[in-house]
Amino acid sequence: MEYPDPKRSNFVGKILMAATLTALCIIMLKQSPNFNTRSRFSEHEEGVIHVLVTGGAGYIGSHAALRLLKESYRVTIVDNLSRGNMGAVKVLQKLFPEPGQLQFVYADLGDLKAVNKIFSENAFDAVMHFAAVAYVGESTLDPLKYYHNITSNTLVILESMAAHDVKNLIYSSTCATYGEPEKMPITEETPQASCKLGFMLNHFAIFLFQSIHMEKLRRWQRISSWITLRTQTRQ
Repeated sequence: MEYPDPKRSNFVGKILMAATLTALCIIMLKQSPNFNTRSRFSEHEEGVIHVLVTGGAGYIGSHAALRLLKESYRVTIVDNLSRGNMGAVKVLQKLFPEPGQLQFVYADLGDLKAVNKIFSENAFDAVMHFAAVAYVGESTLDPLKYYHNITSNTLVILESMAAHDVKNLIYSSTCATYGEPEKMPITEETPQASCKLGFMLNHFAIFLFQSIHMEKLRRWQRISSWITLRTQTRQ
């Protein structure tokens, strides 16, 4: 006569108990009112405009987010905090703690998968693009960093907008085009300064960045630096 192995019976009993408890937990979760509730940020809501603010932890971005929130817009801030200040985001979160008003997403716009995930999980109506680096001195020392950040990352945003049918974009420009204005603050009526050679070279180099290899771009930088130097010498 064979007797059942008590160790084996005990092991099977534990498995059955674990499976039963798991099934009960799943049933309880499904019955919870919050289990199937989608985020308010993921759906379009009548009368509410959802704006993605890139670089929203920076000075201009955080002030733009503040104004939007005061005007009852729904705001998603995306920032990698390389230049932004998380303290600014926390202030906004304290001022606007209501669900569905403000959310912060830590992400780098150079990460295509992360950006696509953000767009797929949120229903944006518009994008305000403030994420950039903007130090003149640094841009001359590390121009490729600036070309990549300003040009490539912006293209990632534009491609994601197109893929998710987001048609409204406000793109942050630069006040450098105003030169040294006679009156402050700068307004829409302030005249633009005459286009300097360096400004044209910068934009031409951005165009080259999109169409040639990095090795050729480095060669162009040496040429553009030589042209700029010759121009300054003549002046």
